[in-house]
Amino acid sequence: MATTRWIALLRGVNVGGARRLPMAELAALVAELGGTDVKTVLASGNVVFSAPARPDPGPALEAALARFLGGPARVAMLKAPELAALLAAPPLANVATGAARHLYALALDAAARAALAPLALREWAPERFALDARGAWCWLPAGVADSALMAEVERVTRRGVTTRNEATLRKVLAAALAAEP
Repeated sequence: MATTRWIALLRGVNVGGARRLPMAELAALVAELGGTDVKTVLASGNVVFSAPARPDPGPALEAALARFLGGPARVAMLKAPELAALLAAPPLANVATGAARHLYALALDAAARAALAPLALREWAPERFALDARGAWCWLPAGVADSALMAEVERVTRRGVTTRNEATLRKVLAAALAAEP
């Protein structure tokens, strides 16, 4: 059976001291579920692994994480080529002058993705917003902490996105491609 290189981006772990999840534990959970060549990237809930293309391992990983964390867990799943395509030509690349403040908000479900659409109709200067098929790119020149745009993304999606900056996404992709089957 052919395998796929999967990327799992967890929402709300190891952020601000909440919902602590050691990356060794995350790697072990993924391996217990049948993932191979498992690698975590940074400590913010990013893991790459190989597994069959079907079924999507996301629901099983969410269930295992919920047991481990003692509460609901949300995971966005991408295949390595999908992340490569997202990073190939980010729509805000012409204005985003730093990868640390250029964020991607990946919708965790169709309802969150739909909730993002009206934000594209609003002016966010000096921040910028660009919607795509899986979520939205956000340029936050003053950072995340005081961003009106990110606060609104969280509010309208009911925390239905997981965000990573461009620098982190590039590290995750490099890890995924380093061992792609």
